[in-house]
Amino acid sequence: MYRFQGCEKSVRFISGVCRSKMSMNSIEHKVLKVLREGIDSSTAVICSCSGGMDSVVLAALLHKLQPVIGYRLTILHIHHGPTGDSNQLDYRTKAAAFVEDFAKQRGLGFQCQKSAEVLSTEADQRDFRQGIYRRMVTESSRAWVALGHHARDLLETRVHRLIRGVGPQGLDSMQSFDDEARLMRPMLGLSYDDIVTYSTEESIQWVADPSNLQLDPFRNWLRHEWLPALEARSAGATATLARSLQSIVDTVSTSDVDFGDMDEGVSLPRYWQLGPSDQRRMIAMYMWQIGIKNYGLSHIEELRKRLDTGQKELTFSLLGYQWRLYSNRLSARSSRTFD
Repeated sequence: MYRFQGCEKSVRFISGVCRSKMSMNSIEHKVLKVLREGIDSSTAVICSCSGGMDSVVLAALLHKLQPVIGYRLTILHIHHGPTGDSNQLDYRTKAAAFVEDFAKQRGLGFQCQKSAEVLSTEADQRDFRQGIYRRMVTESSRAWVALGHHARDLLETRVHRLIRGVGPQGLDSMQSFDDEARLMRPMLGLSYDDIVTYSTEESIQWVADPSNLQLDPFRNWLRHEWLPALEARSAGATATLARSLQSIVDTVSTSDVDFGDMDEGVSLPRYWQLGPSDQRRMIAMYMWQIGIKNYGLSHIEELRKRLDTGQKELTFSLLGYQWRLYSNRLSARSSRTFD
């Protein structure tokens, strides 16, 4: 009924955090880069941890990276309260105890919020969680709630919304940092395989919710039936679908984001004022404006990587265009006309 992974490396993991210089793998570097875009040492991070693999991996990553940035870290567990399902009640009790033990072993603050009422639907449970998050971020101006969503969750949400019927704006469903709600999702850039790999390499323990295996909720059917069938039919199709949906999101122009005049290129001062999603959208809009139509998310990320180097002057080729970084502006011309 419950799935556990061994945690033989926990002693090594904890001692590694205490070192002034610690080695980091590629997954930790990815998450660290995201965290540095939105928080600093004054931030109070509240990690919402259900006890499942995704949220426990997030908690472990936040704990490992805490000394690098210096934020305060607290572990939050939300108990969905009483239920007539004895198996589900047993799971909820064990998950709460597991998360509390996880926090105490690492010397982290812990709190459990439990519903006194029966939450009979997923919507009721979601509303209960979101109400707790809202209350917590209003109690402290420096508080952010961290959630364990990753790339597969984002894809499932977008496919679900497409089937329900939404326009391009409705696909922009999750961000690494939601400034209004003060929710962060540092693992959106990680695949499900990344999560599994990290949990295996670090021997991270978790408790699996048996209800996740049920196919009745439509989202569970997408996860366990439709997406695997798509991948089996055409290898790599789910990754391509995810990139396509991200490209749609990035090319949508929103009325509340002003990218400024891009006739002469992308203004770097304006670019650096934006969050990652709007940075992608700004680059995508510029490429579309100058006539580049065959770009993908990988090309946008290549341009973002070039800008991340911090170089003030740079020239390079991409998509048959010569790109030039000069005078705080990134511009491009067709290889046949660039002078």
